[in-house]
Amino acid sequence: MLGDREVLVLVRTVQGVKYTLVLDITELESQEDTLTLIVLGLAITLVVVMGALVAWGLRRSLRPLTGLAADIGTLSPDRTGQRITVPEKATTELVVIAGALNDYLRRHEAFVERERIFIDTTSHELRTPVAIIAGASWSSRTCRRRRASRSSASIAPRATSSA
Repeated sequence: MLGDREVLVLVRTVQGVKYTLVLDITELESQEDTLTLIVLGLAITLVVVMGALVAWGLRRSLRPLTGLAADIGTLSPDRTGQRITVPEKATTELVVIAGALNDYLRRHEAFVERERIFIDTTSHELRTPVAIIAGASWSSRTCRRRRASRSSASIAPRATSSA
């Protein structure tokens, strides 16, 4: 530095003679600082713009999945025959996901129907032996009552005839 100026001094000896070069680089340093600030500002702007583009792209690409999730949310477990529909312009991935979910819904309905048939059949099969046991129990009680009433009726006349 010479005063308020930045300088570059180059000293070289050629055949015993010293040569000195003094170069004022104040303007060059100022331009370098300006370029550094411009590059830094452009880098920050680029990062912000790229972040906004990535966020916009993600929202746009996830919009069909958001719609699919909303459709899945409207499914009711007590209704049969429900299926997920996808728009004609849907991506291949969305069609695959909806197809897999519809296949699951179909298999689930078949499973529930098999369980319903099993429960109906089982309850019918259990009702028959229970009805037989109940009838036998009723019949047994009725027979015991009749025997008891006959026994008491046959004892009563003997008691009166011996008195």
